[in-house]
Amino acid sequence: MVDLSPENYHSFIQDSPEARRKTMQQIQYLMTKLKPVQFPVCVVDPLLEDCPIVGASGSFMQMVGRGFREVIGKNCRMLLEGVPAEEISRSARKDSRNYCTTARLRNLASLPNMVLLQRNARKTGE
Repeated sequence: MVDLSPENYHSFIQDSPEARRKTMQQIQYLMTKLKPVQFPVCVVDPLLEDCPIVGASGSFMQMVGRGFREVIGKNCRMLLEGVPAEEISRSARKDSRNYCTTARLRNLASLPNMVLLQRNARKTGE
């Protein structure tokens, strides 16, 4: 199981200790469900600051060439490292920011799913 203690993930959850503990338990549960999934998938939490990745399948880790410790708690921006500027979709990035901002401003715990397509790069830059 992935160690998601705040010390290891730069305290990306800024709530009270009790809220942080509950969130961490939810993330641990999500990870146990996602790890064996046979296709690449990652889940972000738009209610947390900077919309960190809070869950990902093993297939996702293999596809991006990174380990869980390099991904969980980080924003998806890191996946753009190595992507040529002309292949970065401004509209997808804008839609993503708007979605996350809406979730935070309205304090929504549930929004319709959002799917965005964006070319990403592996850790090696490929």
